[in-house]
Amino acid sequence: MDGSKWEKRFFFDGATDVTPVPNLLLKYYQQLGLSETELVFLIQLLRFTKNGCPGLEDLAEQLNISVSTVRQNMASLIEKGIIIPESIVESGFNRVSRYYLDGLYDKLVDLWACQMAGETEIAIAAPEANKPEDDKAFSTVYSAVEQEFGRVLSPMENEKVIEWLDKFKYRPEIVLEALKRSVLRGIYNFNYIDRILLEWQKANVRTLHEVQDYERKKMGREKTSRKKTASLSSNSKLKNLYEM
Repeated sequence: MDGSKWEKRFFFDGATDVTPVPNLLLKYYQQLGLSETELVFLIQLLRFTKNGCPGLEDLAEQLNISVSTVRQNMASLIEKGIIIPESIVESGFNRVSRYYLDGLYDKLVDLWACQMAGETEIAIAAPEANKPEDDKAFSTVYSAVEQEFGRVLSPMENEKVIEWLDKFKYRPEIVLEALKRSVLRGIYNFNYIDRILLEWQKANVRTLHEVQDYERKKMGREKTSRKKTASLSSNSKLKNLYEM
């Protein structure tokens, strides 16, 4: 190797504009449930977070991808526990969202401990939660809620989405339908969406067709009830009129 090649090598080894990527991440990203696309996205996040965490729009512009793609990748990494979202208040009243890679570092520390202990199998918590179809469902619902609410979800709201899909086993299309009905009524509230889903669950409503049928019958009952109430009110007024 001649001197010029050594100089080039040392230039990059000592350059300040270099993003350090843990070898454990490159070696075990599949065990962490990451796809190659998510790995590249995560490395880009490591690059940007050196100088502070950028907003989603800035991140999309820097990576030359759509904001929706950034949201989907973020949602997937949050669901896998790699990224920890946090909502904070700046300047006394302005609420903004920040993302931290604490989850990644915690998992890498666990991987390092397993490696040092000489374990051949790396235990990853809840492997079922990292199925591609589950990741896609979470990303779809998470992105849809963020888009309709017009903001990044808080950690508690993120946990609620996971609870709907993992704990209660609601189908993604059912959650999206509940979201749509909530938004159409001008109600941007997780508790309201939760009540809709709970009502459908109690009525054993599990598909979109059953939802539509249930809501149509419910509307019919409410319409009949309003007519009866109006009729009783009218009769009461007439009775009072004749008693005067």
